[in-house]
Amino acid sequence: MSLTVAVVIVNFDSGAALASTLDSFAAAFAGLEWEAVVVDNASSDGSERAALNREHVTVVRAPANVGFAAGVNRGVATTSAPSAPSSLRWEY
Repeated sequence: MSLTVAVVIVNFDSGAALASTLDSFAAAFAGLEWEAVVVDNASSDGSERAALNREHVTVVRAPANVGFAAGVNRGVATTSAPSAPSSLRWEY
């Protein structure tokens, strides 16, 4: 089965919201081929742990808070979605 849904989440110090969001995705996308790329913008609260060891989820750790646009760009570059357009870029 080919990838149906790819999601990029840019996270900074949002562990509880991140866990809830990923739980919602898992329920909503059950039966589909999906992935979520979580770009952690150097969280200081350990919130990236909410995304670790989850099926369908890849965590990319930024060494510093690179901001939303750069985080989205990193996530899009990381996804395995075959049709992720190279023109989909957030400028910063």
